[in-house]
Amino acid sequence: MKFIDPKSGKEVDKHPDPDGKPSSSNEEVTCDKCFTTFAIRAQTKRVGMYKGEQIKAEYFECPSCMKRYPYLWLTNETRKLRAKNKEIQKLYGALIKAGKPSEALMEKAKFNQNMQRYREIEKELKNRFSL
Repeated sequence: MKFIDPKSGKEVDKHPDPDGKPSSSNEEVTCDKCFTTFAIRAQTKRVGMYKGEQIKAEYFECPSCMKRYPYLWLTNETRKLRAKNKEIQKLYGALIKAGKPSEALMEKAKFNQNMQRYREIEKELKNRFSL
């Protein structure tokens, strides 16, 4: 499943919403396996244990061919990274408004570092677990 990132206009593998969740339950997508267009119905599934913790995946499923599209992998670490990045985004905006671009850039670097770690975890979990 491919999405169009509204900021860059490029095709991406992940949903463009910063929280990782589909923006609405009325959003329609087209399955890349059977080409059925359908409304997203988000679901959560426990997919197993990893490093001593329960792993959950949030996904939606094509009603015709049953192909599953995971869009969010939940672990304690990914939850913490997402929470930190929400705080960083708020601080970044405040620093830009306050006319402190150098401090804002430092926060942006932290955000990017957290996102890199999140993507590493996500890749590892996608390879280890299947829906």
